Amino acid sequence: MPLSAGDRANFDTLLRAVCAGDAALVAFATLGSGESVSVICAVQPTSGGEVELVPLAQLFRENPYELLQPLN
Repeated sequence: MPLSAGDRANFDTLLRAVCAGDAALVAFATLGSGESVSVICAVQPTSGGEVELVPLAQLFRENPYELLQPLN
């Protein structure tokens, strides 16, 4: 199964953010359970001088080698 255009766009955004030094690892709470999760975000300045966190990827808590298998 090929990657979706949205997944590719998010990955490209992540690469640009990391290369520009505009990425951050941020603790979030899930809406359903309130569980704390670690999320890789792009940090985007706003016109008001604030920053917007753009969530791009959630890190695994478990061993990903035990959870995933690449598709061929």
